[in-house]
Amino acid sequence: NALVASSKTKRFGLVNIEAMRAGLPVLLHHSELFRWILQNDAWCIDMEAEHALSHFLLNHWSEAELRAAGEKNTQRFREQFLWKGVERSYKEMLC
Repeated sequence: NALVASSKTKRFGLVNIEAMRAGLPVLLHHSELFRWILQNDAWCIDMEAEHALSHFLLNHWSEAELRAAGEKNTQRFREQFLWKGVERSYKEMLC
């Protein structure tokens, strides 16, 4: 299982965060926001480029690579999106 979101919009996208929490590999468009969410440029591709998605899927869809990406996403979720990860940022912003 994986989440492939070909949207090119700049919306935050809680579905991306939820998929990361579940340990799924997430493949997104290469926007600045999506690169920040994933912190993994290898999993952000230009969805406007012809054949970019099919090329990625054919060349990076091994079981080991999917598992590693999912584990990395879970770790990223815990570090960046749980309260422990954002508490300091919120305090700095509000105080």
